[in-house]
Amino acid sequence: MLFLIVMGTIYLGIGTATEAAAFGAAGAVLIVIFRGGNRRAIIWRGLVDTGVTTSSVFLLIIGGRVLWPCLDHNAGAPNS
Repeated sequence: MLFLIVMGTIYLGIGTATEAAAFGAAGAVLIVIFRGGNRRAIIWRGLVDTGVTTSSVFLLIIGGRVLWPCLDHNAGAPNS
């Protein structure tokens, strides 16, 4: 169902890929709400997993930015 929401949004021209992702996120929340079970634990686990993924990506970006001068072969060379 969630796949159809996301791909239908893109294929039917309702929205762009970013907007389709928003529809998918809203659809996932609605599925959790209507599915039942331990909703709070499911939502909390999703938030924790999202935080871990986001932190990992930012750590890679920051690490690459910090180590870039070590890989820059022209760092001390005069302009010619």
